[in-house]
Amino acid sequence: MREQNHYLYAFGPFHLDATRRVLLKEGQPVKLFPKEFDTLLALVERSGELMEKDELMRQVWPDAVVEESNLTTNISHLRKILGESRNSHDYIVTVPGRGYRFVAGVEVEGESLESSTEAAVSQPVRAVTTTRAHGHMVLSGKLLISVIAVGLTVVTFLSYRFTKNREAVAFNEIKFTRLTNSGRATLAAMSPDGKYIVHASKDSNGESLWLKQVLTQSDVQIAPPAETVYWGLTFSPDGQYIYCVTAELNKGDTTLSVIPVLGGAPRRLPTGPHGPVSFSPDGNGFAFVNAYRDVFHLYVADKDGGAPRLVASRKSPEKFIDIAVGPAWSPDGSEIACGVRKYDENGYFDSVVAISVKDGSERSLTSHRWSSVGQIAWLPGASGLVITARESQSTPFQIWQLPTTGGEVRRVTNDLNDYRGISYNAATRSLIAIQTNVVSGIWLTRSGDLTEGRVAPEHNASRQFPVEESSGIQIASETGRLPDIAWTANGKIVYVSYAANGSSIWVRDPGESTPRQLAVDTRNVHGLTVSPDGRYLVLSSDRIGTFNLWRVEMNGGELVRLTDGEDVSPRFSPDGQWVVFQRGYPTGARIWRVPRDGGEAVPLTQTRGQRPDVSRDGKLIAYHTLDSEFESSPWVFGAMSFEGGPLIKRFSFPATVMDRMVRWVPGGWGLAYVDTSGGVSNVWVQPLDGGHPWQLSNFKSERIDSFEWSPDGRWLAAVRGSETSDVVLMQPTSK
Repeated sequence: MREQNHYLYAFGPFHLDATRRVLLKEGQPVKLFPKEFDTLLALVERSGELMEKDELMRQVWPDAVVEESNLTTNISHLRKILGESRNSHDYIVTVPGRGYRFVAGVEVEGESLESSTEAAVSQPVRAVTTTRAHGHMVLSGKLLISVIAVGLTVVTFLSYRFTKNREAVAFNEIKFTRLTNSGRATLAAMSPDGKYIVHASKDSNGESLWLKQVLTQSDVQIAPPAETVYWGLTFSPDGQYIYCVTAELNKGDTTLSVIPVLGGAPRRLPTGPHGPVSFSPDGNGFAFVNAYRDVFHLYVADKDGGAPRLVASRKSPEKFIDIAVGPAWSPDGSEIACGVRKYDENGYFDSVVAISVKDGSERSLTSHRWSSVGQIAWLPGASGLVITARESQSTPFQIWQLPTTGGEVRRVTNDLNDYRGISYNAATRSLIAIQTNVVSGIWLTRSGDLTEGRVAPEHNASRQFPVEESSGIQIASETGRLPDIAWTANGKIVYVSYAANGSSIWVRDPGESTPRQLAVDTRNVHGLTVSPDGRYLVLSSDRIGTFNLWRVEMNGGELVRLTDGEDVSPRFSPDGQWVVFQRGYPTGARIWRVPRDGGEAVPLTQTRGQRPDVSRDGKLIAYHTLDSEFESSPWVFGAMSFEGGPLIKRFSFPATVMDRMVRWVPGGWGLAYVDTSGGVSNVWVQPLDGGHPWQLSNFKSERIDSFEWSPDGRWLAAVRGSETSDVVLMQPTSK
């Protein structure tokens, strides 16, 4: 992958930030599809030069062969965003038969950028002289000398104003420093003195733990790669130990261990939090959250994990937010702040509450309703909190400031990245978080004939995969994660896009260049399916506050509600008379079914079951679950009768499977799932006869979020994407 410049490109009212992958117009983010951003960046970096079409396509799609129409579509959309008319091209000029040239004057900024609704974008603080060699930008003169002086690994500081006014709050203006550059960070914590961070990194051999000195950027591995996932990292108050919450791959149980910062064997503690622990102000104990049988508990324990005391509980469907998220003990020691899922007459929402350490009483800290709340951190003197949260499933997690003495919540960040795992450091008045950028696309790939039975295993041995990446074509792309996809009976793809405000449902014929939008008021979507006759679309939507199943005719019409629970992941039966779905999530999930025309829903499982799929003969339902018959609770998958009951077939997931879903192969002889190694996902199949699983696809890059076979079994549609995550340091620029 080519190296991206760490500077802002300014042209007209626009600023293009290559590092944060955002286009700003007068300080406000402009929504771009990922490949549109790459196209614009390539042209701007070569401003004034002709870029041949072939060269531009190789740069934007380095790992795929795409049609020229994809580039033409990108250029057309960019021209609209930049405000060009058909007869006036102030930015992008077409050179007939050859390519494109970016003709607007471009300045490169290396300092801070401030934007406001009351004032125009500030003029460049400093223009950077550049030269070009072999298509890449090379820094020159005094700037190059200064970069060498401070070290090549130091990331350029960028400063943004994310709020609309300049009132006196701690994070009105912030300066970003990227502390890691691998793109593989999953979790981080900062030492009490602010001099070190510990971060988990994910690679092909598992997750490892690293200690980094903030000023020198030195990075030392303190725990080797292992088949485990880090759910929580916390420094002890004296900075000598790291409290690590880990979960073994393919297991539901968690472990809390203490690792000496200076080296030594980890020591396991007798508690199992589901996220990071939070220490009391005196350092003698910590708070943590876990769950058992759909009851969520807030505990406090001593610093060795002993003498746990239950402070408060919440029972499903309400809950303490717990997976890789922990509580925050207030600076005065009297309260513990927690993210919670609530329910009222308007449906489910996430919020923040404070629990009294003394008696477990609860008070609300805000009336704001979020779709999801992440990690919480107190500011000094219990003056407020900072949290990560998103307002809907169609928006990324951003950082918010929450006053505890009244007043409105304030948004600290406002961009297209996700921010998670936030923590505040009083010594340096700074925040750290994991900043994640996700790019997703829908790919169609030719599939070998899997309808007649199991393909000979020697196909895999000779590397003749039934699903070859070279036959793939991309039909959609955008920033963020794309939800599930579905096929129509006549071979069209139905998918949900969050590219605009809110969500929209699109139907795409692979043979056509333009999709058709269904005029459906869906809000957030959690799964969709099309009836075998192509007449109906059933989707999970929270359009009235909670996720219910809704039916609508594919040709348009009113939405009809089919269920009234917390229902997701619908799947039609082959006769089109039933819709099988998941009710509740995650720990309380069960498999149900409901008549297509509405009526009484019928439970099919008494224990946990998630993301069902119905076999093409209508006799079996596949799903995955935590196996309650075993103390270690491994994740398993299999099939039960369409009428319900226990699993008839049961198989264990490989340890490397993290994003769990199963789908029937077209012939019904096996169950397919996604396995990921080294950040690259492929589809594998488990034969029902108990044979060894084997690899179906041969993708060389990106992960797979979901996949579906076409009705005739000749095509595999997959939502594939890439993700980069790094630790960022955020410091206020004003006191």
